[in-house]
Amino acid sequence: MEYLYPGGLAKAITFSYDDGQVYDRRLIEIFNQAGFKGTFHLNSGNLNKDGYVQKAELPTLYAEHEIACHGVTHRHPRQMNQTECAISDPVGTYFVLASAI
Repeated sequence: MEYLYPGGLAKAITFSYDDGQVYDRRLIEIFNQAGFKGTFHLNSGNLNKDGYVQKAELPTLYAEHEIACHGVTHRHPRQMNQTECAISDPVGTYFVLASAI
């Protein structure tokens, strides 16, 4: 069995960027011109802060791209207690990781 990407392509490249910093604006402009798609991992607690994108621009800025949840503030699970982990990641991924290490 052969696995192919859309368009019958045998290979693909992934673009993945973290944190929703203001630099995403220029990067997305370049991607859009080139026809590239990216995944942007955003921290909800950093939106609207200096150096980060604004919540109001999310629907238009990332319109042709994928947005992924990257926690509230990007703190490492070892730096949080169980309550903070639950708030940062309500699905429980961080709690499981923190318990395992």
